Amino acid sequence: MINNDIDLKLKKVRWFNVKTAWNIYMTTYSDHLRRFQGYSYPPIHMNFKEFLKYFNSNDSVLLFAKYKDMCIGLLEVVDKDKNRMTLSRIWLLPEYLDLGYIPKIIFKFEQYFPDVVAWNFGSCNLLKT
Repeated sequence: MINNDIDLKLKKVRWFNVKTAWNIYMTTYSDHLRRFQGYSYPPIHMNFKEFLKYFNSNDSVLLFAKYKDMCIGLLEVVDKDKNRMTLSRIWLLPEYLDLGYIPKIIFKFEQYFPDVVAWNFGSCNLLKT
């Protein structure tokens, strides 16, 4: 369980660590498949080339969620029209699920993007000033 918010940080994914980001994605994807076997809709799967499209896209930002310098997850933020942002996905490694990290990550996310003034929780749309 996370005890200290100061130890949780968000850091932008750079070219030199995009492979680490993809490994986090693949680990969370595999865990998601295992948990939801038998459901009619599988989770979205991307190979490394498709994952790079997200990384290279002008309207998408990938952020590591780090706790005490360990990568515990990944966030995808999409900025489609320069005045609305969407927190598209949060990928959290399986060993950190159900330990209270998601609310802390969202709190840090709000601090990382200080221009965000409102949330729409139904679709995670964020409105920028």
